[in-house]
Amino acid sequence: MVLKKKMAIVRASRPNLAEFSVYRPFLDQFDLTFFFSGIDTVKCRAQLEAFGLNGVKIVRYTCVSDLFPSQFIQRGLDYKVGIGSYMLSHLSDVMAHDYINVVDPAFGFTYQIARRMRPSQKLIIVRWENIYGRYERIWMAARRADPVLKRADIIICVSQAGVSTLRLPPGFSGKVVQVYPGIDMRDVPSNGNGKAARNGSSSGHRSAVLFVGRLQWTKGLQTLLVAMEILRRQKTTRYRSLGDRRW
Repeated sequence: MVLKKKMAIVRASRPNLAEFSVYRPFLDQFDLTFFFSGIDTVKCRAQLEAFGLNGVKIVRYTCVSDLFPSQFIQRGLDYKVGIGSYMLSHLSDVMAHDYINVVDPAFGFTYQIARRMRPSQKLIIVRWENIYGRYERIWMAARRADPVLKRADIIICVSQAGVSTLRLPPGFSGKVVQVYPGIDMRDVPSNGNGKAARNGSSSGHRSAVLFVGRLQWTKGLQTLLVAMEILRRQKTTRYRSLGDRRW
């Protein structure tokens, strides 16, 4: 029996669990453990199972943000100071894995992990950040992002903007790739013909434009508004938005 390699997937407080749908194919090759904070363990397990990730182990670690009940303070610790996601527990459990998968080095736990890694271990950074100079605007990240990036074996950017705004430190010898978050269309209902369910082009229905995200300029809303005005004149399109504020 061939033992699977062990991969730890470590995310900051209040992670976006939808990201984990892309890890389902890895279950055949890796023993996956998800380390997280900021959400209830039962809720996390239920959402992962909804994505078909029953085989993923989960470990809720304690971080600095857990010491402060206010979400306003928690966000400030993460996105202004850069210490909110420092791990106060289970760091040694993370370090027992062959592969360690983290996100942007804006988060403090990435530095904790990178400085403890053995040469034989592989560090994977999934970069969602697409704003140039973002790390320099966070007090702790400005000092510790470069050592984390330099240690990375591979940096996966989820957009072209992520690639173009990435500043690599001197001495970086890993790889940088771009991989868009994917959707397995085999799991998308087709309503009989496949085409209608995906693009709204079935007879008698207008095309639909869906925006999902926070209502802030970094999401490219100015471009969306210009496009909506053009399509509005044609009267052939419906609009839907999912976000945390009203239009």
